[in-house]
Amino acid sequence: MKLQQSIDKKLSSSVGDQLAVFAVVFVATLLITAFLYWLFGLGYNFVDSVAKSFADFFSSDQYSNYAYSNTALSATSHWIKWVTLLSCIVGSVVFQGLLIATLTNVIQNRADKVRNGDVRYKFKNHTLILGYNESVPTLVSRMCKEGQEVVVVVSKEVPDYRNAISDKIGDSRNVVVLRGDRNSGEDLNSLHVSKAKQVYILGEESEPNRDLQNIDCYHTITSTIKSEVDCYVQIHEQAIHDRVIHSGETNIQYFHPFNMEEIWARKVLVDTDNAYCKIDYRSVDDNISSMPNKYVHYVIIGFSAMGEAMCREAALLMHYPNYVERGVKSKITCVDQRMRQKMQSFIGRHKTLFDCSGYSFYSVDATGNMTEKTVLTGNDSKLLDIEFEFVETDPQNMAFLQQLEAWSNDNNQFLSIAICGDDDTYNNQLGYSLPQSVYLKEVPVFLYQKKMYLNRVGHPMYNSVQAFGYDDVDISTDSEEIRWGKYVNYIYHQLYGNDAVASGAEMRADAEELWNSLSIDKRWSNIYNASSLWYKLRGIGIENIQQLASKQDVVHDKVEVLSEVEHNRWNVEQLIHGYRPATQSEHQEIAKNPSMKKVYKQNYIHDDIRPYGELDEYTKDKDRQLIKYLLESINYK
Repeated sequence: MKLQQSIDKKLSSSVGDQLAVFAVVFVATLLITAFLYWLFGLGYNFVDSVAKSFADFFSSDQYSNYAYSNTALSATSHWIKWVTLLSCIVGSVVFQGLLIATLTNVIQNRADKVRNGDVRYKFKNHTLILGYNESVPTLVSRMCKEGQEVVVVVSKEVPDYRNAISDKIGDSRNVVVLRGDRNSGEDLNSLHVSKAKQVYILGEESEPNRDLQNIDCYHTITSTIKSEVDCYVQIHEQAIHDRVIHSGETNIQYFHPFNMEEIWARKVLVDTDNAYCKIDYRSVDDNISSMPNKYVHYVIIGFSAMGEAMCREAALLMHYPNYVERGVKSKITCVDQRMRQKMQSFIGRHKTLFDCSGYSFYSVDATGNMTEKTVLTGNDSKLLDIEFEFVETDPQNMAFLQQLEAWSNDNNQFLSIAICGDDDTYNNQLGYSLPQSVYLKEVPVFLYQKKMYLNRVGHPMYNSVQAFGYDDVDISTDSEEIRWGKYVNYIYHQLYGNDAVASGAEMRADAEELWNSLSIDKRWSNIYNASSLWYKLRGIGIENIQQLASKQDVVHDKVEVLSEVEHNRWNVEQLIHGYRPATQSEHQEIAKNPSMKKVYKQNYIHDDIRPYGELDEYTKDKDRQLIKYLLESINYK
């Protein structure tokens, strides 16, 4: 039984094992037949008998040559005839059939392994995608156009994934789809991850603990395999993404976590390529700098994961000189049918922010009846320049639409609307059925679409409606805002070290080196700083680099204002990171013993989270110098 199991195992395993079984059976039978030939005198010696038996195995004509030659039939040995006949039968039926069957099986097994993604190749300088989601075909298509070889690794259903990619990109010659476990060091080694150009760790839909497995995969690549390759790690859950980028983890040179909702929120609101309407700008004569008494009002309809990302990103960006000079706060309104429940979850994850922030909650029923509860906590009147509002209602409720119409007609605000529900059809329907005044006033309407249908509708009334959120988005570590983030980090490093701030190529090289040794939370802090630059500049009337070059006098006069705006933004960022302000007693203890400042920071208590006017001059001056050097560095691309 064990022999049979062993043979079955060999026959169902590798090509080498199958050929080995065939070879053993063939050689054994050949030697037995040759021995009989030699025994009955058919051959000059044993070697000759082996040659004749080999010939008989593969040519049945040998039987006629030996048994029915010119020699009389009676002169031919009876036993030799039957041995020759038997050898020809064995050769023709058994071994030729066995050889054909084996070779056919070898080819079939090879084809099955290729079809199921079980064949490994010696990849080099390839892009490795571990996992699959609906953004993969677009990602693969873009890479193929750049001439890259792409290897996609999934845990099952390789043919289905291969067909999905082929349907999307057509020519898939540079794409290989394989089956494997992204958390297996053996599988990763077989995929030559160490020789890859870059790795995308995505995970698969409906996979349990997908985000944690993605992070574990990164650690397997860097710690177990010790590969030095850039890893783009997708984090799907907002809460986990927040914890990752706020973790303070070091040794993350090759770790690039990303969340698609965060990427799109930044793409729409930071908008370094000017593809989207500005939430604080309509025209030269109608913008936040020319009308500083107005406030920016950002309304998010649908508090999905995308809505949360939009809310958080807006809170990090909507900071303007009009608060510094006139006390005018920016406002974020979030609307959802289940807002109470979602608000509690959101506030719970950003407790330190809302402990210091003013926010209100109210619900509106179908008849327009409103219940309102306003909560103001912390030192809201001075510390933060932004406030939140949460509304629980059906966005198609007539009472809410009337409120939206009133906001659009309010000349005291710059209104923008982001429709962020989870359903594309619903978002489309709502996006083009808002009050007419929204479209007539050209209020920016950002329409979340998981699939790209139309970016804009041809009718001129809907010019301010723009789609976003589909799967065709670049995931890059060399975007403009990240380059600026590197400059911010470099400038702060030099200033706090009392070192000279370089420029041009020297600055770029030093900034890159410092960036590689930075912890993940500090990286994002610098990116957030850089991302808000144009919000600050638009607040003083500078829209682009050309204007920046021609309005140096304006910048010089506004450095103090811009420094305070930056500090207001930084307050919000630190609160989102989970820091809280120092209490009065803690502040006094730090004043007596400055070394305690670092001790408290380690416990997420930051003494600098306070109004700008309460900062010491040393800290203020660092903000002033940062603004000065950062504006100079914009042209160092």
